[in-house]
Amino acid sequence: MATRAEQRRGRVGLLGMFVLGASSFGCQDLGRFSTKPGEAYCGSIVTAPFIREGFDQRLRMRVELDAESLTSRPGTLTTDDAETPGAACAPLSTFDSAQLRVTDQVLSDPLSMLHFGDGRERNFIAWADSTCRGSFLTVVSLMKDETVEVRLLAPSAAPVGSPADGAFAVFPLEKQQGDCGF
Repeated sequence: MATRAEQRRGRVGLLGMFVLGASSFGCQDLGRFSTKPGEAYCGSIVTAPFIREGFDQRLRMRVELDAESLTSRPGTLTTDDAETPGAACAPLSTFDSAQLRVTDQVLSDPLSMLHFGDGRERNFIAWADSTCRGSFLTVVSLMKDETVEVRLLAPSAAPVGSPADGAFAVFPLEKQQGDCGF
């Protein structure tokens, strides 16, 4: 029969193996999502009207990411609508190298483990300031196929019962060389 000290050492050893196994299983090498100088994630808005609200259907986005900073300032986003007639912020782009900012408290909340849909390796929530439309909630999905999806959300400022003026958009983005053409 094992002594209490031997039982305790056995439990501590099992716990250590569990923690090491769990951390290596859950550990993700996300560095491949970082963009190098001269690279960016580029793509166009999903044009389906039931998905896109408050943005022009021709809108394109450029995102630069730093995977080492996903818990603080993970990157920037820029849109190409400065020259678009009728764009909300013209003659400025809606987003012009807008810094993605993470709320520290979310990192300690179950919201930081947000998981939705297949094919996503990691999701994180950040804020991005528009040049003229205030702050947008931004959900960034790092996809298993090494692409990125960005969702932009803004609440409606309209009174209840009047037409909504909120915003929602999805951008599937692929890593490319260059500045996405804008």
